[in-house]
Amino acid sequence: MSDLDDYLAYLRYERGKAAQTLATYRRLLYQFAEAHHDRDLHALEPRDLQNYLTKTLGGGKYSPATLNQHRAALRSYYRWLHRLRGLPTDPAAALKLPRQARQPLPDALTPEQITTLLEAPATDNPNLIRDHTILELFYSAGLRLAELASLDNRDLGPDSEHHIIRGKGGVERLIFIGSKAREALARWQAVRGQLLKKADEPALFLNKNGGRLTERGIALRLKAYAAERLPGVNVHPHMLRHTFASHILQSSGDLRSVQELLGHKNLATTQIYTHLDYQHLARTYDEKHPRAKKNAAMKQAEAAACRFFVAPRKHDL
Repeated sequence: MSDLDDYLAYLRYERGKAAQTLATYRRLLYQFAEAHHDRDLHALEPRDLQNYLTKTLGGGKYSPATLNQHRAALRSYYRWLHRLRGLPTDPAAALKLPRQARQPLPDALTPEQITTLLEAPATDNPNLIRDHTILELFYSAGLRLAELASLDNRDLGPDSEHHIIRGKGGVERLIFIGSKAREALARWQAVRGQLLKKADEPALFLNKNGGRLTERGIALRLKAYAAERLPGVNVHPHMLRHTFASHILQSSGDLRSVQELLGHKNLATTQIYTHLDYQHLARTYDEKHPRAKKNAAMKQAEAAACRFFVAPRKHDL
């Protein structure tokens, strides 16, 4: 067994890492090993690892999130070699991400768009009922695609107002299921048997063959379902998670609660992930800040003054 296999076994049995994390680390580390097939991984120096991250993987080939996964895998692997396998130094300790222009955040749907999208279909078609339920759960609970795909039928019932889910990195968190999502779940579970082929199939959401609907299958079904209701809008699972976060944050202003609901380890991730438009921020400030509150008479006076105000020309300043 190679060092990489030993390390992955360590992650699985001693650290209890989730299957998805193990699969990701395996793929990334074997990609790294293949790129250095003619080198001893134990003999690589910090500049070798930095060149791999910056030159081999950088230059826009991968998203910042994927590069961060590569860095995390390398740092974890070499930390293990250093601490438990006697590697004299840790060459990945100071590994830095290559500088990249920040990618735009995914768009969020407006409340009007989400209302249109989530209107319950007037049909008995189990596929459409399933797709509508998937959309309701994405928006109600802010689930990641992998989290939703992994749900079993026993996890959620029509009366389930909350559920503990094992999310990214094997971290458990509490998710809440709104009334509309519970209604959709009850409707789906009433017709789920029409797609069921084996009585012992545990998956909540089934494909046409009666097996678990895959992540790719969910994304494709969501795209097709949304295309008929919001033409021209590229709706995808991450957009719904982002919409969930944005709407909760806009309604509450409670960033810490949004962090918990999303399952983010660091608050900084939530700050990057969510956004508020300037007008909403200004309105929230005016309404909530004690020093910003103005009575109606003052606001009317200011509005009237603005009508007579003429901005100075540059040469007047």
